[in-house]
Amino acid sequence: MDEIGRLRTEIEELRRALAEAQNAIRAIQSGEVDALVVQTRAGERVFTLDSAYEPYRVFLDNMQQGAASLTADGLILYANNRFGEILHAGGEHLAGKSVYDIVESANHSAIERLLAARGPKDAEISLGSATGHPVHALLHVTSAPDGTRCAVLTDLTERVLQHDILASREWLRVTLTSIGDAVLSCDTARRVTFCNPVAEILTGWPESEALSQPIERIFRIVDESTGKAGDNAAARALADEAVVSLGSNAVLVTRDGQHIPVRRADP
Repeated sequence: MDEIGRLRTEIEELRRALAEAQNAIRAIQSGEVDALVVQTRAGERVFTLDSAYEPYRVFLDNMQQGAASLTADGLILYANNRFGEILHAGGEHLAGKSVYDIVESANHSAIERLLAARGPKDAEISLGSATGHPVHALLHVTSAPDGTRCAVLTDLTERVLQHDILASREWLRVTLTSIGDAVLSCDTARRVTFCNPVAEILTGWPESEALSQPIERIFRIVDESTGKAGDNAAARALADEAVVSLGSNAVLVTRDGQHIPVRRADP
């Protein structure tokens, strides 16, 4: 009887194990399982199922932003290629490295604050580059339920450069508006792009009406002795990429037909 009882017990254990295995198979087949935890001699190991993991990996690898998962102390567990590109390091080879070994020490305190925070946090950081020009980036870090930090790195360099260019243009505009000389500017198609107040007075054209007009219409130069139109100074300056001097007899014809002598300006 003892032998029969032992066999019955073993059969029940085998039935339970078989039921668990069947349930696991059904869960995998129905897509309810993304990974398996397997007990090995070296301890528990996590095996991710390719069918579940691959779409996420493809998405992350093709993002325009850098994406990475890190531990709370900055160890990189995964990084896509874009993350490595922004940091000027190979994304495929970043796993297992510390983020503090990759970015400049000036950014360490900001990164420490992001990794230590429980909720979503972000900070702008400045990185070195092979070209010598700084790379401006926004680093956003979120803490996952398991304690892993999920980081998204966005390259802001182009946006910062555009902001600087706009600021420079505004500074230049303010400067040219306030000087005592007449200033007109045009694009490569010789359309007026700027006309300061002194130029408005001399030409008789308000800037609002002069903009986008052919510069030859606004800045009309004729020879005082013959009354004939002089050569196109703007066209010559654009073609030669150099300062062009007007003739000694050059006069400016205003919008209402007045003639104003133009002082010759040598380069």
